[in-house]
Amino acid sequence: MIISFFDITEDERIKFASLPAEHTFVFHRQSLTIQNAATIKETDILYIRSFSQVTADILSCLPKLKYIATRSTGFDNIDIDYCKQRGIVVSNVPSYATNAVAEHTFGLLLSLTHNIASCVQVSRTGQYLVGPQGFDIFGKTIGIVGLGNIGVRVAEIAKGFGMRVLVNSKHPSSKRAKMHGVKFINLSTLLKESDIVTIHVPLTDETHHMLNMGNISFLKKGSILLNTSRGEIIETQAIHWALQHEILYGAGLDVLENEQGLKEYNSGSKRGPLDITSLNYKFMVDKRVMITPHNAYHTKEALDTILRISCENIMAFLEGNPINRVI
Repeated sequence: MIISFFDITEDERIKFASLPAEHTFVFHRQSLTIQNAATIKETDILYIRSFSQVTADILSCLPKLKYIATRSTGFDNIDIDYCKQRGIVVSNVPSYATNAVAEHTFGLLLSLTHNIASCVQVSRTGQYLVGPQGFDIFGKTIGIVGLGNIGVRVAEIAKGFGMRVLVNSKHPSSKRAKMHGVKFINLSTLLKESDIVTIHVPLTDETHHMLNMGNISFLKKGSILLNTSRGEIIETQAIHWALQHEILYGAGLDVLENEQGLKEYNSGSKRGPLDITSLNYKFMVDKRVMITPHNAYHTKEALDTILRISCENIMAFLEGNPINRVI
């Protein structure tokens, strides 16, 4: 079979040496696009990451494709309905960066509450024993939206900081509440009562714009909003509005809505939705917003896990017993 890999570095290529040598491997450093899809028409297996938008147009260029392995937990960048129609099997990498994303979430939070970026900048000017004032997270209420593996780890860390933990989840239960020391409540109440709100749900039709112009005003004045999940879960305009009206003290964002459009805008290949793109640029220069480039998952341990499970996924498919199936 022909296996085409995208967004692969030279170091990562070595990790796939354990796959059977009788197959043909094609490695690409760039993301999958409609242009380069035309060059891999014979591909049987596709290995991608979330940067590649695997649309119906791209999939129609790959008539022999049987299997897609994504190196992410999320798969909203893949046209799942089209894959179902074609009988293309899709696997993901579940739970590879639980600690990485949870720790990054608190990195963003502490950077905001202690004004770390501003303090570093003050020190770099040669000044010392001066700088902006921060505030403690001890005793504060954190509202966690989603109690999957990452949400649970965030709750554990929050308890270690002495925080009160509220949770909004599709699957609340008294057993889980007791197990994790949390309280399950509805979303609107969580927004009203939390000093910090942090997002840990996958992007689905149901969670798209879960926080929006209709409910962002429920947030407690002076609260902090964190998102290390998917940008489209929060309406960009709602974040901007909440900052403008000083409802939000700050926001920590590892993800942005329409990241692909932002990437294309930067490369000059496409302008994308200018309303969202322009607001994203405003966030980047707003001192109240801490943005990282969708790399909460990017630790050595998480990357090792991604590549190991990816090899296992591809090997299992080659052996006729696919694992970690999305469809």
